[in-house]
Amino acid sequence: MYASAQTLDFWESTLQASPDGAGRGRTDMNRDRFHGLQKQLGAMVKECWGTLTDDPLAMAAGTRDRLAGRIQERRGISKQEADRQLEEFLSRNRN
Repeated sequence: MYASAQTLDFWESTLQASPDGAGRGRTDMNRDRFHGLQKQLGAMVKECWGTLTDDPLAMAAGTRDRLAGRIQERRGISKQEADRQLEEFLSRNRN
C-alpha cells in the first residue's frame, strides 16, 4: 500500500501540461526527466529488496538513488550532474 501511494504521487508530480495548450492531453517531459523517473523506480525496488532481506545497506543505497533520481527529474539535468550535486550537498552537510 505504501509503495503504490508513493508511486501515484511520483507520477502526478512529474507530468506537466503543455504551456501553450496546443498539445491538449499531452505532457512535456525531456529525456533527463524520464531517466530520473526511471532511476526513482529502480531505487524503490532496491529499498523494498533491502526491507525484504533486512539489509540496511541496500535500503540506504535505494534511498540515496531515489534522491538522486528526484533531483535529476525535477531539474531536468543529466545523471552525472545530479549525482555530483547530491555528493556536493552531502559533503557540505555531514553533521
